[in-house]
Amino acid sequence: MKYLKIIAFTHKQIELDKLGCLVLCNDAIDSTLHLVREKFNISEIFYLGTCNRVEFVFTAEHDISKDFVKRFLDVFHRGRVEDSDLNLIVDGCCIYEQED
Repeated sequence: MKYLKIIAFTHKQIELDKLGCLVLCNDAIDSTLHLVREKFNISEIFYLGTCNRVEFVFTAEHDISKDFVKRFLDVFHRGRVEDSDLNLIVDGCCIYEQED
């Protein structure tokens, strides 16, 4: 539990059209998560995308901040989100660590 991290994006904090930018098609999930794992030295990651929520559950030793989330999404979305929308998405995310 010490290294458990969750980055959550929900319709409660982010408009659905902006949230939809983070949803991956099934064909892109493996390659995108592999890229994120390599870039941020993440050993395990789980992606959950639904109609009103996107979450990343992973293990990592480093602390998670809004700056980390922005860098994470820069790699994850690979240009699919406008910078202004990306800032709104990052501002609306919820970060949980350890037993939170």
